Amino acid sequence: MNYTFLEPWIASDNSAAVLGELQIELGKQHQLYEKRVEVIGRSLQADDYLFRMIENDVEYCMVHLTWSGRKESNPDFPRVTFFKTWETFVEKVMKPLHEDYIDLD
Repeated sequence: MNYTFLEPWIASDNSAAVLGELQIELGKQHQLYEKRVEVIGRSLQADDYLFRMIENDVEYCMVHLTWSGRKESNPDFPRVTFFKTWETFVEKVMKPLHEDYIDLD
């Protein structure tokens, strides 16, 4: 699938580093622990990354990485929000953030 991003979202340009940090941060109790994902986008405003979930009922998730370089002890971190479809992510997150972003100019 080809993804079209609206600012402040862009296609991810460093997927190996992002996936590496995600694996470091995930504790065994985290919802994404041992789930297969691929990074597809990131926000220029925060450390939010969009992942496509592989072999899962939910197709996408947005994760706020802490970039702590260590496993998080709290299973709520890194924060994650799930989206059933790309369109749901676009409507609930990307478009509203885009409107706020262009209003800053």
